[in-house]
Amino acid sequence: MKRLLLTAGLLLTIGSAGCEVSMDQDGKLQVVHTDINLTANSEIQGSSVEPAPVEISDDPVVCDPLGGSGGNGQASSGIRGELYYFSEALRTSLPNPFSTPVDFLIQNGIRIGATVYMNDLNVPTRPFDRGFETQEGNFVKTPTGENLYEYFGLKLETQIKLSQVDQAGYYQFGIVSDDGVIVDLDTDGHGLATAISDPFVHPPKFACGSNAVYLDGSTRIPARVQYFQGPRYHIALQLMWRQVPESEIQNPAFYNDEACGRFGTGEFHDSSHNPPLPMPTYIGMQQRGWKPLNSNNYTRPAHDPGNPCSNGGSSTGTVGTHGGETCTGIGCGSGGIGV
Repeated sequence: MKRLLLTAGLLLTIGSAGCEVSMDQDGKLQVVHTDINLTANSEIQGSSVEPAPVEISDDPVVCDPLGGSGGNGQASSGIRGELYYFSEALRTSLPNPFSTPVDFLIQNGIRIGATVYMNDLNVPTRPFDRGFETQEGNFVKTPTGENLYEYFGLKLETQIKLSQVDQAGYYQFGIVSDDGVIVDLDTDGHGLATAISDPFVHPPKFACGSNAVYLDGSTRIPARVQYFQGPRYHIALQLMWRQVPESEIQNPAFYNDEACGRFGTGEFHDSSHNPPLPMPTYIGMQQRGWKPLNSNNYTRPAHDPGNPCSNGGSSTGTVGTHGGETCTGIGCGSGGIGV
């Protein structure tokens, strides 16, 4: 695994990385990186030798890069994550990039040395072409000098809880994503297990969990979300839930909501509006009890240093404005369209 780092006040460019992809005896893809170069103040190149990283004491912080709904998150709340880049060499070496799952891409991608914090996962379908800006004002760049806004992955970790207004009971989880996503939950204290898997390239699509999870005021569910964006421009990432009536807990048909498996760029939101306009499919989901988790439903473990992007923090609202959208939200001076 290659890990690239950003330093405060220093522009880092992801260099081209070569790799070879093969299939082992169990039919699993294996990636071997053969070369990599990294441009900071000078270029570091190697041939099957791990390049020396740019030394820093702490990773730079990127706040809400996808422009979620924000909210009044506290220092103990939010979602923390790692950012990955999928090099052209990796993409062109895959037998079929469109059927390569997100966990494989993240495992074999290049980790960027910046820590991502998000107050929630409520990003309806929208264009994204601005990229990842740190609190110091630096952008992650591709080898061609563009801001990184496609072919990236996020591995996000948090704990899910009820807010003060949520009722104790059983909940079904679902997620709208563009592109692939895997949601892992630890609902029984025995470790993370996959609750939702829709890991491949696709337009905005709603994937649903197949069972109910019980939560009360004391419940903290460790969660990991692996997400990737393939080709530009649109993104979507909305983690949702709905309460399950006790009479339906053992009814498999209940979990097959009519929106589960629906997909399309304009299926859930019309991204030509700012903020994105809910479409009939999404409105119907709301009428059946589905709603995005908000910032009060995410918390950090006690040992975590805290969310530096809480209470608005230094978020720059780095959602792109591709397509002539007008900025009306967070970070308008820097091109954001936070809602």
